[in-house]
Amino acid sequence: MAGIMHPRQRVDQPQDQSIRHFKNSTSRFKGVRRADGGYIARIQFNKRRLYLGYFRSEEDAARAYDAKALELHGQFAVLNFPAAAL
Repeated sequence: MAGIMHPRQRVDQPQDQSIRHFKNSTSRFKGVRRADGGYIARIQFNKRRLYLGYFRSEEDAARAYDAKALELHGQFAVLNFPAAAL
């Protein structure tokens, strides 16, 4: 059984990669977009977008996203800062 991976685990990208650029995004973080000189964080859950707030820094918005993702998805959450969740 050694070497068997979970079907959703990606082989081409390390799990602990914290900074990514998402397609068609104005931010390098998941769940964050640029708006009026600041950043908006939001997450989608049960087919609804949940607005998490307006932040002055991109990193603060990303951390707000991570906190809500952990709350909603637990161990299956895709995080911007996975090392900080330990």
